[in-house]
Amino acid sequence: SPVCSHIIYLVKIVLYLHFMDRQMEYINRLDFVWKKK
Repeated sequence: SPVCSHIIYLVKIVLYLHFMDRQMEYINRLDFVWKKK
């Protein structure tokens, strides 16, 4: 049904954004560690 596919689409977007956010956090942390040295 259209509703089901719409929900799946939204879930994918939320997971994607969450993943990107985590990645940025990780990269920033690495960057911080490098600069501290």
